Amino acid sequence: MEKAVYSAVLTPFKKDLSIDAKLFISHCEFLLKNNISLAPLGTTGEANSISISEKVDLIKVLANSDLPKEKIIIGTGNTSFIDASLLTKTAVENGIYSVLLLPPFYYKNVSDEGVYQYYIEIINGVKSKNLRIFLYNIPQVSGVTISIDLVNRLKKKFSDIITGIKDSSGNFENTKKYKEIKNFIVYPGSEKFLYDGLHIGCSGCISATTNVNIEASKLINSFAKPEGELINKKIKAVRDVFEKYPVIAALKATKIKDDINWSSVRPPLVALSDQQRSNLAKDLKQINFL
Repeated sequence: MEKAVYSAVLTPFKKDLSIDAKLFISHCEFLLKNNISLAPLGTTGEANSISISEKVDLIKVLANSDLPKEKIIIGTGNTSFIDASLLTKTAVENGIYSVLLLPPFYYKNVSDEGVYQYYIEIINGVKSKNLRIFLYNIPQVSGVTISIDLVNRLKKKFSDIITGIKDSSGNFENTKKYKEIKNFIVYPGSEKFLYDGLHIGCSGCISATTNVNIEASKLINSFAKPEGELINKKIKAVRDVFEKYPVIAALKATKIKDDINWSSVRPPLVALSDQQRSNLAKDLKQINFL
């Protein structure tokens, strides 16, 4: 796969909190026009607040659109390997071969063996040589760390299917360890690590804030050039502002001017208060982002 910046695509909801599929596709088109690839149905997409049937429907909406499937890595993880298998199989059967798979979350202190068996069940359930799995390491949310030993074990058994990882641990030293694995694509989970990641051979990043921080895509071709440092400084400043707020609600707040349906988040998340929105606008204006 080519180097790319992926957006962990936001999911827009209507006033009744149903998914606004038309606005979703429109946002995907906007991202692609700005050289941002797509990673929908992840943490930022509020995937764990979306039902299995809704996810199946959205996968089919994506597949039946004109969006290039080779630029999509879709989230199909779930607490149940049965549901994760269903979603992964639906994606593959509809021509979306690259999936982002959370480990089984909720139960804490699970063993590598248990997580290994989870992934094995999904791979055996999908039964497709076209499947490309990107593991998803986000231990501060999932409660499960994707260990180096686990990756090597999975990679040894399914070398073509276990393709790479999104590392959202926030620990770049950990990212560097993943990068030592042969024939394994590594995406840091934030554009804050994009510049340094590209310099050690990472393939880009998959990030929440690239829903709006689209200048990050310029680093792919400029990270080794003199202008790379300036671009890096700008995109990190934007990320720093959003991290001062509940990120998903803050990202959606910046897009309300485009469509009112961006104002909705699903419980247990809540929208920014008027004061938070005002402060966010001031912070972004201060760095010349809005």
